[in-house]
Amino acid sequence: MRRSSPLLALACVVALAGCGGSPGVDAPDGSASAAAASASSAATASSWSGTGWDASAATVDIAFPRTLQADRKIEVRLDGVVTDDAVVVGAMLDSPRFMPTDQVAENVRIFDGYTTRVRVPLGAVVCDPADAATTVTLEVSVDGVVQSLTLPAPDEVLAGIAADECAMKAVQDAAPVAFGSDATRSGTDVDTTLVLTRGTAAGDVVLDSVAGSVVFDLAGIDGAVPTTLAAGSDQVVVPVRLSATRCDPHVFAESKKTFVFRVWEAVDGAAPAYVEIRPSAALQDLLQQAFDECGSSSRSE
Repeated sequence: MRRSSPLLALACVVALAGCGGSPGVDAPDGSASAAAASASSAATASSWSGTGWDASAATVDIAFPRTLQADRKIEVRLDGVVTDDAVVVGAMLDSPRFMPTDQVAENVRIFDGYTTRVRVPLGAVVCDPADAATTVTLEVSVDGVVQSLTLPAPDEVLAGIAADECAMKAVQDAAPVAFGSDATRSGTDVDTTLVLTRGTAAGDVVLDSVAGSVVFDLAGIDGAVPTTLAAGSDQVVVPVRLSATRCDPHVFAESKKTFVFRVWEAVDGAAPAYVEIRPSAALQDLLQQAFDECGSSSRSE
């Protein structure tokens, strides 16, 4: 392969910041991953003389805005590069903290003076990562010629995401919890179950509390939460109710984690820790019907 020119390096660095949104993005929430939600890495490039391209002040950031968290995508951003004739046509993350994914097709033009943003999905989390650098490989088209360039990327945001996901994985390994297969809808309510199954946990597992989303409330039926999976028992089934509480279509459209719910478990006497669970396609369809019913009732009042 032909050696990448400094011009291409500059174009790729610009692409690394992504272009998939407006300059303003939602701030991450208060999780561990959000605490490091914008880490910066200076791009080591020099001016490309005679072309008007300058990468000497380029910086590369990785962010995890709320708009992308439900889909487990990061936003790779770049500032400080002068160029107006390059297009990112592909991107792929290589991090020891996540399993590799296929290259993502892109069509992100680099504009002089603007942050370029590329959205990249995360693979499955790796909770015992090797000691290796994180890189992003970009396919960049400059004047119609496409070349690959691999660039170093900051690790702080990825480390935070991995810490959150590994903590949840530890809880799910100890006692996996999921929505049950049976569900019925009555108006704006959907009754179903949470099924808590013993995994690696040896002692009691307490299903301590649950939480809904912006649109749907989640609660135990008739005081069913909290409940305990006693030592020696393999499974407990907990009746729960999901209720549509926000009926405004605008709220539904703007909600980033509409169908993501939290369950807190206390495993073997430890402090409660949460996991995120999602409904099956069939249960999600019932929830959509409950929301539609909620909206219809509101409009008729």
